Amino acid sequence: MCQLDEGWAIEQVSVLESRLDDRTGWTKTQVQRELTAPDRTYIADIRNSSDGSDIGSQAEFQGTGHFAADDDTKTWLANGWTSERPTAVMRGYAGYWHDGLSGEMTSVNVDPRHRRVGVGAGLVKWIIEDAKRHHIQRLTLEVRPDNIPAKALYDGFGFRHTTRLKNYYGQGVDADEMALDLEPRTVGFVGVLGDNDHRREGTKHE
Repeated sequence: MCQLDEGWAIEQVSVLESRLDDRTGWTKTQVQRELTAPDRTYIADIRNSSDGSDIGSQAEFQGTGHFAADDDTKTWLANGWTSERPTAVMRGYAGYWHDGLSGEMTSVNVDPRHRRVGVGAGLVKWIIEDAKRHHIQRLTLEVRPDNIPAKALYDGFGFRHTTRLKNYYGQGVDADEMALDLEPRTVGFVGVLGDNDHRREGTKHE
């Protein structure tokens, strides 16, 4: 397990949050609390800014104070990278938590300089696949109604609008809740009476 410096990660996420133009960004204290909270999983897209090359896909932050990286990133980090090396930058990050069969995406944030190149889509795809690995049946998220690019991204993965949350962000700013069903959810019971196949009770799949 390769570890990235927690302080570096908090600093990088805080910088991304400060670049949000809708005043909903977390403070550094909020970032630290969120990244180290239990039952959280965060994924970050990290880039070597000195030559513009990717340093190996992504590094996963589990809510334990440690980073876990894939094999490519492990190799690169093992060759001498530390948190003090100034050439590594976080292009974006995303996270979610889950409790039983339900999960919620807490944040998807991509540096404005690296948008529209697939960073956000890669992060969302990873979270969906990880949620499936944990047998989560439904993922939800909240997004500002006027954040059209983000809503289009989520819609492309199958998220659908469920409700409007009034004053969710404070100062009169609402949020749209969106949900993605990862596995069919059964409501009710199915029964068969005799050979004529009359249904005793219907089954509803959402």
